[in-house]
Amino acid sequence: MDWKDYKGLGPWDFKKQEDKWGYINNPRWTKKPEIEDKHFPCGHWYKRIKRIVPKKSLKLVAPMYDAAAGDIRALVVFKGKIYGASYYPDGRLFEWNELDAWIPRTTYLGDRQGISALTVWKGELYGLEYSDDRGNYPSAGLRKWNGTDAWIQVLDKPYDWWYGSKEYSKGGYALCIFNNKLYMTFDTTRYGKLAEWDGTGSEWTIKVNAGFFADPILSLCVYKNKLYGGEFGYGELKEWNGANAWIIKANNLGLGHSIGSLVEFDNELYGADSYTGHFKLYRWNDIDEWVKVGDRLGASANVDGIRNIIVYDDPIFMVGEHSKDGYGFIYSWNLGEDIKIASPNRTMNRYNHGLTILGNDLFISTHDGGELWRYGSDYKDKVVIEEEFQI
Repeated sequence: MDWKDYKGLGPWDFKKQEDKWGYINNPRWTKKPEIEDKHFPCGHWYKRIKRIVPKKSLKLVAPMYDAAAGDIRALVVFKGKIYGASYYPDGRLFEWNELDAWIPRTTYLGDRQGISALTVWKGELYGLEYSDDRGNYPSAGLRKWNGTDAWIQVLDKPYDWWYGSKEYSKGGYALCIFNNKLYMTFDTTRYGKLAEWDGTGSEWTIKVNAGFFADPILSLCVYKNKLYGGEFGYGELKEWNGANAWIIKANNLGLGHSIGSLVEFDNELYGADSYTGHFKLYRWNDIDEWVKVGDRLGASANVDGIRNIIVYDDPIFMVGEHSKDGYGFIYSWNLGEDIKIASPNRTMNRYNHGLTILGNDLFISTHDGGELWRYGSDYKDKVVIEEEFQI
């Protein structure tokens, strides 16, 4: 029974229900509230309830596994567990043991290889290859975890139409599911490329062959049933035309900006500036411009770009690099507010990147330390909220 059900009851009825239930049975309350009766001259009875609410806390739940796995940028939830993939040059898949450690689930991919993105599609866990070196090293290929101990090569690196071979394929950046197909962005000798896979065959299908001066597409997001990409270098927002080209939808930021992550929030599209020296969140006006939202509290030059954003517990949460004193923070922003620090302490490594949600908790991985952190309710740290209502 919720406290609202007691409205209109006399104090004797209230006492009878408390004797039956032990306390006001509201599942949001984690402890028995302290209840105080108060009688006002008007003859109305009131109840003042002090309910105990757990505060959010930040805890390290998995330290770096080893020196080679010190760069975990991708996180995903698969079959109720958290997985992280190590970036260049390692490529192993790790599973969190739900307590205090990473457990390796695959071996090394090989020299100069890594996993830049993870996604779950059609009941399988996939990883996108990345290498910063052109040549014979696999890059922008697609791997599938076999569920036990290995990555399986599903797709080879994409074809480079300029050179007529796959030799010059380079880094895979983003993975996204759209219209029951898998899309990824990558670059070869030309940037801004988009590739598609429908789950059949062994080759990516190139959908966008960008021109010589195109910049990489760092992020992908589905918004209003269309596929959008965030660009490196000028911070442009691009919309795929569904055929063979990107259409520029916002280009008002200029040189030195990069949209490293995109997210839909409250039926609008938001992008985060990940370029070094910037810490800005933008909302697309649905026409042709990025609009800056919220100023960062405590703004200073020692915080670099926003590395990733996610919608968690209603507001947008983001992680960024804190490059002066070596610590990382979690930031939050909601409609009509400023960007503020949400994490209660500063013990994370300064390079934070991966974000995912499991249950009621937000998980963050570091890409200069390979750690996993949990941001969620801590019942040891509480705040008391007083509520008063008439019965």
